Order: sequence, then C-alpha cells, then structure tokens
Amino acid sequence: MSNNFIIIPFEKKLINFFIDLNMDWLNEFFEVEPYDLKILNQSESLIINKGGYIFFGKQNDQIISTFALIKRGKRSFELAKMAVDTKKKK
Repeated sequence: MSNNFIIIPFEKKLINFFIDLNMDWLNEFFEVEPYDLKILNQSESLIINKGGYIFFGKQNDQIISTFALIKRGKRSFELAKMAVDTKKKK
C-alpha cells in the first residue's frame, strides 16, 4: 500500500470532513467552545466567503486531515482548525 499524501483545496462536498475531523479532535484533546461550533457550522460563510481557505489532507483516497487559513487582514491569515483523523495520528 502506498502512502501517497496530497493537500487538496476546499470543495463543498468535503465540508463534513472539516466539521467531523475538527469535532473529533476537539472532543479528544480540548473542549468544544461556542466559537468552535460557530466556525465549524458556518465555515463557508465565515472562512471561504471572507477570503480564507480550507484545505484537506488526502492519503490513499481518504481524507485524513484538515486546516483553515482564516483571513485576518489585507495580507495576513490565521492558521486554524487543524485536525487529523485520530485513528491516523502516530
């Protein structure tokens, strides 16, 4: 089996991976806060539509990770909502 890993950009059909991976990660390592729920449930309008980006890590045709770049200024972004499938982390 290959360990082919690629980063792919946001597609609407992948939004549930962004939500689910982050919720799993937050529940395992942190505490889910109201801000987290707002960003995750409104990620397209609060991240993508405001000039930010969401990316996904894909390995062997499976989405295993995600992260967002939230636009904070004209030329600045916040790296946020990083998550890895908890079954895949080593």
